[in-house]
Amino acid sequence: MPSERKAPRSLAAAAGLLVGSVSVVSSVLGALTGGVSGSRAVLFVVGAAVLALTFRLLSVPHILGGFALLTYGFLFVPIVVVLGYAFNAGQIITVWAGFSTKWFSQALNNPQIVEAIGNSAAIAVGSALLSVSFACAAALVIGRAKYAVRLPYEGVLLLTLVVPEVVLAIGLLLFYMRFGVPFGPLTAMVGHAVFGTSVALLIVRARYTGTGLDLEHASADLGAGPWATLWQVTLPRLTPALLGAFLLTFVLSFDNVVTSQFTAGGTPTWPLYLLSALKFGVSPEVNAASALLLVAILGVAALTALVIRRLSRVSTPSASTAAPNE
Repeated sequence: MPSERKAPRSLAAAAGLLVGSVSVVSSVLGALTGGVSGSRAVLFVVGAAVLALTFRLLSVPHILGGFALLTYGFLFVPIVVVLGYAFNAGQIITVWAGFSTKWFSQALNNPQIVEAIGNSAAIAVGSALLSVSFACAAALVIGRAKYAVRLPYEGVLLLTLVVPEVVLAIGLLLFYMRFGVPFGPLTAMVGHAVFGTSVALLIVRARYTGTGLDLEHASADLGAGPWATLWQVTLPRLTPALLGAFLLTFVLSFDNVVTSQFTAGGTPTWPLYLLSALKFGVSPEVNAASALLLVAILGVAALTALVIRRLSRVSTPSASTAAPNE
């Protein structure tokens, strides 16, 4: 089969790209920092030759397949390592000492880990709800507004995507201090929602502008008021985008470090707990808790994807049902 013949060549392309790129980059960096030497020159020549042979002997689809394999490996190999060492029986996480599941029970019985995960989950849920609510309202305004109004309004809302997060965190810190707002989970939740609203807006706005306003106009022509149109026409069509935006902003809030560091006060969150644990070395309990969270988030993501797919089929009429009867 074509796919069976393509797989070995894609693996060969991935190996060639990896070996050649690492050799060339390491030799160049070594020459810039430590001077040119014979070994670095040989390493550069070998790396360049491997890259040249890869591009010469393999076709573009195979090279793209190899690049995709390297990308997936770069993204998922660290996750696989964390999952693997969560079952390590030894105290030292970098040394394999046998298979064991004892760290999962110890992680679940650790009050600090449970509290940190609970705080992060509560803050993330509240932040996601705020972000999706604000983004939905903004998308409805942007979808209906004229260009002269829509452009500056949208630019201000999306400004947080290009501003460094540490700048936003410091601004929130000064704002809370200026008005005497006590720091805690609520301040962290609002801080996360500032960035999350912009991310959710990109998703909800794309869905709203892509579906058009024809059904809303038809609803108004049939006598429905603005609120009836909103609840019976607009929101059902936006539900897949709202669910996707909620899940994305939840994950972004759950693993937020910078804003939480400035706005959470003394509230322990999971990222801040990990940050403090790094000072003394990551324990196997942290790997076990991370594995449990990863499985839970992947499960929720899969369930959300199925719900979104089902809702998209329901809210988008097919061509046969949408076409008028002749």
